[in-house]
Amino acid sequence: MEHLQNNFDRQLSILKAINEKEEPVGAIYLSETLEIPSATIGRILIELERDGFLKKESNKGRVITPKGKKYLEEKNNLHIKMSAAHNIINTGSDSKSSNLKEVLELRKLLEGYAAMKCAQNCSDEQIAVLENLNAVYVEEIKNSNTGSAEDLKLHLKIAEFSGNETLKNMLRLLLTDNASYESFSNAAYCRNRLYLNEHDMIISAIKNKDAKGAKKEMEKHLERVTQNILSCISK
Repeated sequence: MEHLQNNFDRQLSILKAINEKEEPVGAIYLSETLEIPSATIGRILIELERDGFLKKESNKGRVITPKGKKYLEEKNNLHIKMSAAHNIINTGSDSKSSNLKEVLELRKLLEGYAAMKCAQNCSDEQIAVLENLNAVYVEEIKNSNTGSAEDLKLHLKIAEFSGNETLKNMLRLLLTDNASYESFSNAAYCRNRLYLNEHDMIISAIKNKDAKGAKKEMEKHLERVTQNILSCISK
């Protein structure tokens, strides 16, 4: 796996180096510039040419093709998105209440929209799944547990059933790739037993296809979660 990643990184480095030149680029230049063995450069150049990302210009070297430019642009855009996602996770993991509050406000915005879309798109079978998850959550609370794991599953399912893949992935980043946020959530849920019936109105609105109502109830729920978590941090 590491070998494949190294090869991929080298491919991108070579494409970038050739793309930056306005003339054909030779293997010797690439080897010296990128500090990659000439034999490895030669092998990768053949791979990139075979894939249609590069083409030879007689004996002068290789130039990047329109297909290669598009591929490089796509990978650069993906890198930007992954960096942005990484920054979101780091911000949420910061113990500063101001940073955490920003993430909580973003969650409120995204999950309100997710609940609205879920109400518009959710099938009867999916509603049954939400009701079952909520029942398990309530049982956990009754047994004096935090119910945070069950709460997480329910919120992620609402995002999934919204039908918006990008929204689902963004919320998965916010809700699952953040150890600090999870610990704050556990503490907050433990302190407030009012969350026993907290999801009922959200699910009811979704079941009734009330998109505006689902959005409103989710926002009200997350506002209380936010107040609880920030109160927990300030102690």
